[in-house]
Amino acid sequence: MRFFGQFSGHLDAKRRLTVPQAFRNSIGDNELRKGLVVTRGFDTCLWLFPASGWDAAAAELCRSVFSGADARMLERLFLGGAVEVSVDAQGRIELPAPLAERAGISDGAVFVGAGSRIEIWDAARWHSMQAEAESRFEELGEAFARRA
Repeated sequence: MRFFGQFSGHLDAKRRLTVPQAFRNSIGDNELRKGLVVTRGFDTCLWLFPASGWDAAAAELCRSVFSGADARMLERLFLGGAVEVSVDAQGRIELPAPLAERAGISDGAVFVGAGSRIEIWDAARWHSMQAEAESRFEELGEAFARRA
């Protein structure tokens, strides 16, 4: 599964967000029935995975556990903060309060397809970060090309 695009959403009074239809289509009904996993992501967003994508991400992280204390701490934070969420008939998930608070999501949210995962951002934070990144688009591309 590869996720791309961005979609706006709103957190309701019960901390529910509707997963965009395009992402639900990419995930597929069978995977949606298995549930999704939401956890802290980098840059103060949340990461959302289908079950199979979560298994792959967790396995990759667990392979690095013997590389040092930092790898083990990252594993604890990433896996320890993860929560399984189900998708209701309207395509909504409920964000756990600690994760919603950590990401600063209280009203507007943006879903961003990021390859193997979906990122969920506070709308204001996303727009601010995106504006800054847009001004450096070519610079970011060139830096990436130098590393490849």
